[in-house]
Amino acid sequence: MDAAAAGPYPLAALLGALAIPAQCAEIEHPECSTAADYQRWFDTWVAPTYIEHPDLQPVLDGETCYAYRLALRRNGHRSDEYLPVRFVVGHPDVTMHRIAFDGVLHIEIRPFVRDVIEGAERWLLQYMETNPSRPAASAMLAAWFD
Repeated sequence: MDAAAAGPYPLAALLGALAIPAQCAEIEHPECSTAADYQRWFDTWVAPTYIEHPDLQPVLDGETCYAYRLALRRNGHRSDEYLPVRFVVGHPDVTMHRIAFDGVLHIEIRPFVRDVIEGAERWLLQYMETNPSRPAASAMLAAWFD
């Protein structure tokens, strides 16, 4: 996925990254994974990367990413009034990651994908330690992130 983000397929990588919290939440809650599980997973494993100051909330949270994921799954129909985030393809000469202007937070796709993957890798290590009885899920995830 990281290679796709850096290469000619950044939007495919973004869709994949936005799906990772759902996959992990479903493994944690196989009986019924919900939007709240997605948001909680993202807020635990990725959002701390987006905290600008220890006393502040993350600038990107699970609720926003879940809404963005749903919007992209619906053929890109979304309302910017509900999603104050724009995912952008980076440029070698200009950094747009975590830059806010005109009331919109701009997130570069490649670093975002890397942040989600790193969060999933941390989660996977903890999950495999605390759930040794579920080796199939652990093996699937390990192969997926490899």
